[in-house]
Amino acid sequence: MRLNSAVLKRNIFKVLSAALTMALIVGLFCFPTTTVSAAEFNETNPDLTLVNINSNLEVNYGTPGYDCSGSLKNASANNGTYELSSNAFCVWDTNDDVTFAYKEFPVAGTDNDNFTMEATILDYYPKDQLHSDAGAGLMIRTGLGPNDPEVMFHVRPDNRLMLVYRTSKDGATTASYVEFDVKYPIRLRITKVGQKIGFAYLLKGSSKMVEMALKLKIRSDGPLYAGFANYSRNKAVTSTMCFEELTFSGFGTADGTVVPDSPGDNVEDPDKDVVFEEELPMTDDVLFYESFTDRSILTGKEEKNNPIWDGPYEANIITLKEKREGIEYGNRVWFMDFDEDNFYAGNEKMSDYIASMDFMFTAADNASQAVVKLAVRNMKNELYGISNYSAVLSGRNKLALYYKNQATNGITANGYELGSVTVDDYADGQWHTLSVKVVDNIIRVSFDDKKDLIRHNFVEIGSSVKIGTNPRVLGRGNIGIATFESSVYLDNIIVKAVKDPFGTHSHPDYGTLDYDNYIGGNWNENIPQHIVDWIDMGRYYDGLVTG
Repeated sequence: MRLNSAVLKRNIFKVLSAALTMALIVGLFCFPTTTVSAAEFNETNPDLTLVNINSNLEVNYGTPGYDCSGSLKNASANNGTYELSSNAFCVWDTNDDVTFAYKEFPVAGTDNDNFTMEATILDYYPKDQLHSDAGAGLMIRTGLGPNDPEVMFHVRPDNRLMLVYRTSKDGATTASYVEFDVKYPIRLRITKVGQKIGFAYLLKGSSKMVEMALKLKIRSDGPLYAGFANYSRNKAVTSTMCFEELTFSGFGTADGTVVPDSPGDNVEDPDKDVVFEEELPMTDDVLFYESFTDRSILTGKEEKNNPIWDGPYEANIITLKEKREGIEYGNRVWFMDFDEDNFYAGNEKMSDYIASMDFMFTAADNASQAVVKLAVRNMKNELYGISNYSAVLSGRNKLALYYKNQATNGITANGYELGSVTVDDYADGQWHTLSVKVVDNIIRVSFDDKKDLIRHNFVEIGSSVKIGTNPRVLGRGNIGIATFESSVYLDNIIVKAVKDPFGTHSHPDYGTLDYDNYIGGNWNENIPQHIVDWIDMGRYYDGLVTG
């Protein structure tokens, strides 16, 4: 506010102006300010709402459960400082136990939606009583349930700066350490543009925010819940973190806001003059084929209403174009732009087959993780989780074969390593092919034209084998794909059946049973006659492999 100089000459107005100036300063730094236009928001130090999110500790953590409690002092009533206290247990696994102070925003996952949150952490105490795994910091969530997708960008008592995140509902969490010698105050920032989330931090003594290479994607139609989170990891200890200078800004469409001048449904198809390569012939041995040419992640033209992928909220199908002799050729691919989730497809009763996938890292991807995974014989148990074998490329030159039992979950929880080799840098902007062949108890992994780089032959013990502590070979299952901290194109995901001359019997009405795979043993032995009889009577319908 600017005062007239003539007015300033009057003593009474001098007093009033001084009082007004002081009120403005106090209001700016100690009380909430808000600027909102339609779905646009811009807020400083708003009042937050407190919620204690409780998980089932006995199931998830093996510790006696308790209802966590917490308290919040908002900046408007505490001289510009937020204080969040909690005795909650942990943000981890498939359920969170955390105290959350939040504000709700109409932010969805469209390209027009964007969100930024910043705050400065001042202190974390009582330092001499804090559990080493306690944590407090910034959090965004897609919901207020313990199993909702979330990101927590926070500080640990041992001065580590850390990220913990869950990218899908009911999914496992992943942790990433950022800094190991944090000094207060430290300023943190979370940004969300569309579905992609980025992070930055400003260390004490620095003048420039450090942008993290790690990017995440959390799928949400909105709203978005954002604010502070705290857990002490100890029921008997209440931890407190102090924050200041909290800001929210962005634009959201989750409330139904229509973006002006947005293209309608009558936009001309940009690919109408593009020539696409011919599809792979659908021979009898093809159990599964996905080329994305129809711009979908559905099974095919004859089954348009039957989604095949278990997991994707949506697929970013794009067209890569190339001109050859004046003709523009196109190739539609699934663009995994920091999509961090496991996606599964195909019939879980598939047994002996070879699965392959083409991939190419984008030129913009320079992350050292560079993880691509192709899983086979994937079986999902609603109670215990996922079991599979997977070929995983990581670190730009490592190829490994893993066995995953139902106790290991999450994107990076590949399981027990069965073998590994070194390969040339595959994150070079060129197309490569990863394939896995599973026949009975033998698994072979190939990369490009290098066949059987890894070969694992399970040694039988009676009708079963031992891998670590798990006593059974995985004989059946569908396929899965995943990427981690990567920007990569996927194409031509194909599964072809491999005929097994032993242990298999077919019936024209009831299908085919691969018996040795069904029981996980008796490899290379003829199927017992009484089993043949049961198949012919339709008794083994659960074990039949379609396709």
